[in-house]
Amino acid sequence: MSNKNVYNLHTKVKQEQNLQTLYEFGIEQEQLIKPLLESFFDRKLFQFFDRYSTFDLHDSKGRLLIEVKSVLHTKRKYPNTMIGYNKISEGMKLVKRGINVFLIFNYADKVCYYHLNKGIKLSWVKKFKEKDYLYIPINYLDDIENSSTIFLGNENEKE
Repeated sequence: MSNKNVYNLHTKVKQEQNLQTLYEFGIEQEQLIKPLLESFFDRKLFQFFDRYSTFDLHDSKGRLLIEVKSVLHTKRKYPNTMIGYNKISEGMKLVKRGINVFLIFNYADKVCYYHLNKGIKLSWVKKFKEKDYLYIPINYLDDIENSSTIFLGNENEKE
């Protein structure tokens, strides 16, 4: 095997390890904020355990779907927050069927939400590394009160 092939294999393994670590971080954060979200939505929530599910949480009647995105930075670090457009397009189909879809952004300093039923602006859709993302301006996000203690992350990331 050539050095180039060994390097490419090593890089691929490292990327897969990083993705696994990010996946595990996301699952851990979902479990940590689940009680806060159950209180906020005033109902019991259940996790989807399929790694490739479009959404992370749902209620027992399937009338509420939630995508949780946990990040290691504070809410105000960037003017926009991004999320894969595939989740938005699937979510908008569900909204048309009368299902409430919420995007939860679990920042290092607070937990915020965007109710997808309010709609989106197509100007928010942009490409990044060959994939479409929705860039939501942070001033469109609403804070979930008393959420600053939920995040279990790196203290150095807090502003």
